[in-house]
Amino acid sequence: MRVPSDADLRRELVEFRENVLIPAGLGPREKGLLRRAMMDLLVEHKPTNKAAFQNAIPSSLITATTQAELERYLTKVINITRKFLVERFQRALGAGKTRSLPVVSAYLEARQDADPLRKLRPGPH
Repeated sequence: MRVPSDADLRRELVEFRENVLIPAGLGPREKGLLRRAMMDLLVEHKPTNKAAFQNAIPSSLITATTQAELERYLTKVINITRKFLVERFQRALGAGKTRSLPVVSAYLEARQDADPLRKLRPGPH
C-alpha cells in the first residue's frame, strides 16, 4: 500500500466540497470553507484541531469565510485532515509496526499545539 500524498488529501477535500458544502448552499463559493486559498493552506498545514486551524489560517481568511459553513463543517474538515495524517502515519510505519489510532491522534494533537509560535520562527515547519 502506498503512503497517501498531499494530492490525495486535496482530492478528499474537493470531494467533500462538491458533495457536501456546495449542495448545502450556505454561502457563495468565493467565501466557502474549502475555496482555493483556504484549501491550499489546509493541505500545507494539515490542522488536526481548531487551535491548529487558527494558527495555520490567517484571520483575514477565516473572517471572510461564510460563518455558517465554519460553524457547521469546520470539525468535519479537520477530521478529514486528521484521518489523512493517521492513515499516512500508519502506512509509512508499515503493517507490522502500525500504532493504534488513539496514539497517533494524540501525537498529532501534540505536534500542532506544542509550539504555537513555530510559524514565527525562520526555517521549515
